Amino acid sequence: MKEKKEKVFKGMTAPVDVHLDIPDEEIWTYKIDGLAEPHINKPLTNFTAKKIVFTVLLVIAVFISMYFSVRVVSRVPFEYNAVGDGTYEFTKFNNTGYIGHLDIDYAIEIVYDEENADPATNFTLQKDESKPISTIPQFCFNCDEKVETIYIGKSVKEIDGKAFFTCKTLKNFIVDEENEYYCDIDGVLYNKNGSILLQYPASKADLHFVLPESVSVTDIDGRTHTVSFEENVTDGSSGSSIFEKYSNAVTVSKMSPHLRTVEVVERTGKLFCNDEEVI
Repeated sequence: MKEKKEKVFKGMTAPVDVHLDIPDEEIWTYKIDGLAEPHINKPLTNFTAKKIVFTVLLVIAVFISMYFSVRVVSRVPFEYNAVGDGTYEFTKFNNTGYIGHLDIDYAIEIVYDEENADPATNFTLQKDESKPISTIPQFCFNCDEKVETIYIGKSVKEIDGKAFFTCKTLKNFIVDEENEYYCDIDGVLYNKNGSILLQYPASKADLHFVLPESVSVTDIDGRTHTVSFEENVTDGSSGSSIFEKYSNAVTVSKMSPHLRTVEVVERTGKLFCNDEEVI
C-alpha cells in the first residue's frame, strides 16, 4: 500500500510539528521568536492615555443612557398652550401606558398615589375647569397605542385632520351634544352638520361602513377629498379598506384594518361645504 502524502500547494510550506520546552516558572513570560513579548507584569505603552480615553467614553455612555432614561420617565402626559381668549390648545398627549379613556374638555393634571405601587391604578386625572380646551392640533395623539375612547367637550372648536394620527387602538369618539362644531355618529367623528368626516377610529371593529348621506368631504388624512355622489359604490376589496377613485372624485383615506367594505350611497342635488359647491 502506498503511503498517503499530504498535498502542499505551491508557495506554501509543509506543516511542521513544533514542540516548546518551556520551564514552569516562565510559562507567562516566555518569548517565542517572531511573536510579541508577553506583557505580564510589564507596563503597557501609552497605558495612562488609553485608560483616560476609556474612562471618558464610559462616562459619556452612562450620561447619555441616564439622560434618555430620565427623559422617558419624566415626560409630561399633558401639554397645553394658552390661546389668548381664555381657552387652551391641547398640544401634546404622552400616554402613561394605562390611559384608555380620555376626556378633552378641560386641562388635565395627573396626580399619583405614592402609596399605590400598581402603575395601572396609582394615578387620577384631575381637571382644571378654569382652562377649557378649544384646539387640538396635528399630531397631538401621534402614534398612541393605548387610548380606545376619546370624549370631545363642548368647548372644542378646532380639530386638525391629523390630530389623532395613527392612533392604532382608537375605537370610539364621543362628542358633547352641546358642541357647536363637531358631532359623532356611531363613534365616528364629523363636523357639526355631518358634511365632513374628520376621523374614522383606526381600531373600530365594524367590517362594513356606510358613508352617511350628509358627508360631502373626508378629511381623515389631514387633507380634504370630495366624495363621489353620482352612483352607488361598494368597495369590496380585502385588507385595509381605502376609499378609491370613483368618477371624478378622489378620496384617499386609510380608515381601519377591520373594514372590508365601504359603501357610498346615492345622493341627489347639489351639496356644499364651507359655502363652496363641491358637487
